[in-house]
Amino acid sequence: MRWAQYHYEKSGPSAKLPPIPDSLVCVNGIASGGLHFKSHMDSRIMRIDVRKDLPRLALAREGLHHRKTPPVLEDHWIRILREHLASTARAAGPEGWLYKQELMDQYPLADLWTDQPGTLRLFSRGSEELGSMSQLAAADRILTVSSYRDRGHRSQVNPEIACSHGPKHLHQIDIDRWSEFARQFIFAKRSPSASTFQGEGLCLEWAHSSDPKIVKPTTITRLFECALPSRGLVAVAVHRVGVDTETTIVANSDNVFWKWCKQLGPAGATITELVAGAAYGTSIAEISRYLAAWRKRPPDDLPSPPDEMLTEQSFHLRPDGVLEH
Repeated sequence: MRWAQYHYEKSGPSAKLPPIPDSLVCVNGIASGGLHFKSHMDSRIMRIDVRKDLPRLALAREGLHHRKTPPVLEDHWIRILREHLASTARAAGPEGWLYKQELMDQYPLADLWTDQPGTLRLFSRGSEELGSMSQLAAADRILTVSSYRDRGHRSQVNPEIACSHGPKHLHQIDIDRWSEFARQFIFAKRSPSASTFQGEGLCLEWAHSSDPKIVKPTTITRLFECALPSRGLVAVAVHRVGVDTETTIVANSDNVFWKWCKQLGPAGATITELVAGAAYGTSIAEISRYLAAWRKRPPDDLPSPPDEMLTEQSFHLRPDGVLEH
């Protein structure tokens, strides 16, 4: 549906989008309004008459806004999509997992996707294999590799290179192409617990956590804390773990500067945001100006910042490594 709305008319000079009706749900022949979904990416359109009771349907017939789709409708969509996946060549072969990921946000049906085989791929010792989200979610730990990135955060290595040795891994290249549905299903209750340099990237171990260690969640950043393999790293950007608009930052619990940031408590909100920005790719000049102003007029009741010299390498993975301080 989203492709039809935003891309079809650009596919050729004669392509013209026909009128597309809105969803309409009737209950025993009486219109109850449209069926509105929470996600703007949801592509489902349905005009259906449900010949049975629907729970919590208001007498005002204002529609089923922000409510869980009734099971009878979920089952109908699951049947349609299963038939489609079984018949289309796009869902088969080594790249079929990408097509399935594209469909997930457009048709966010947990009962279909969580056990669907071949929805993601893993790498190990130069080989790759496909698996399901439920299999991955059941693992005690999940290993991910985030490759060295340039200032624009484009990956500089191939998954086959980064995961050429060691146990099974997911790769940042793939995870960033996952659907939001898949990332939130896999990482919602996990946080990084350990890290190593492996191959040509940073390997993070994601463990189960009833309360994920998000240091400062915002609308654009998820900031976790974990010991990184080089004490010289303050914080780095890794693969997404949530929606497409969020950046994932991992701060180094062993780094002297980050320890100081945490000591500030609520007073460290500004410097924490600057650290996250530097890891994302903004200049560290703002941090330098902030520290200069701090040292010029140091608050009496707060610890002084460390003398550690910060550079661009303090916030980015580099192929030549980062010297420990």
